[in-house]
Amino acid sequence: MSKAKKQKEVAEAATTIQSPRNDGTFTNNGQEHNVTERRQIKIRPKNKLEKAKDELIKWIMEYKKKNRSYPKTNLDFYIVGRLLGKGAFGKVNLCLHKLSGKLVAIKSLHKQYLSSEHNKKKFENEIALLRLLKHKNIIRLYETFTSDNFSLISIELCGGGDLLTYVRKRRRLTEPVAKAAFKQVNKYIIKY
Repeated sequence: MSKAKKQKEVAEAATTIQSPRNDGTFTNNGQEHNVTERRQIKIRPKNKLEKAKDELIKWIMEYKKKNRSYPKTNLDFYIVGRLLGKGAFGKVNLCLHKLSGKLVAIKSLHKQYLSSEHNKKKFENEIALLRLLKHKNIIRLYETFTSDNFSLISIELCGGGDLLTYVRKRRRLTEPVAKAAFKQVNKYIIKY
């Protein structure tokens, strides 16, 4: 097919299709087509987080109506994920906050561990220090709450791990890398 013949067919096709009228119809070669009938609005289904968030918001609003105050944070505000670490008396899990959609780490300590005065004091000191210290290189404390058997701390998720894990993986750090790490640690110590 020659170039001139193609251009002629395109020109003919363009003249047969008339522009849409205000009622949403147009004609093509004498046939009327309704554009509005063809449109389909696709509503994507809500994902698991959106459903959980909606349910939680509904529960919070019902609670507020009954008690005239907002509920205290509990584990229902989170979707608990995989285990990040384990210690002698507690563990740390990856969690997703339903309302904000933020990934956090939740450190949980069994209340049995906190029965001794010494351990309770250590736990309270950790919370007090995390509340006091606000720096980009120090893990941030979001909130604390309790369940029937556990005391829980919601803290910032440190995806890369801690400095000790970093050094252990590499066995030995080069001088520039060690210098940069030491500089970050030192910067905060000197500030306070």
